[in-house]
Amino acid sequence: METQSPFEEFRNIVILSGKDIFFNIWTSPRKVFRYIADSEFDNFTVVLSFLMGVLISFKGIRALDPDRTSSLFGLLAPSIILGGLFGWVIYYIYAALLNWAGNWFYGKGNTNSIYRTIIFANIPTVFILAFFVLKISLFGIEAFKEIPDYSSLGEFGEFFHSASSLTESILNLWSLILLVRQDAIF
Repeated sequence: METQSPFEEFRNIVILSGKDIFFNIWTSPRKVFRYIADSEFDNFTVVLSFLMGVLISFKGIRALDPDRTSSLFGLLAPSIILGGLFGWVIYYIYAALLNWAGNWFYGKGNTNSIYRTIIFANIPTVFILAFFVLKISLFGIEAFKEIPDYSSLGEFGEFFHSASSLTESILNLWSLILLVRQDAIF
């Protein structure tokens, strides 16, 4: 008769580092979300929610009509400070509302687990911030206009805009898939 080792239950435990999470979210999201749910992994949530808040404010700058704004700094400083500070608040309120609505349907999650899931599912979206930084460094305030003129860099400017728009769309789609497919993970 074969006896079971007292440590048998620990053989199936997966331990992921922060680097593993950022890499595997692209290739093995089920493993990442299972680890986040089981271990209640909270590292990077504040930083990621800050960056997502900045990204939301960068996207909202167009509503401010940057043609009337005197400087690029006048647009960036409030967006980074206020967007970053309110990023975590916005996503936490969103998670609380999802939890409240989920309770109507006998959902199993709580606000903190939903918040973690939303934050880590948006990792691909955070990479869009890199394209905004490149656009700002290449085109300045023009990057925030409703109809930007990228011709200042010639064909490269048009190519970069098209390539970054396509890449941003793909990253947004992947984040959406990660958010929607949580039902298959939990």
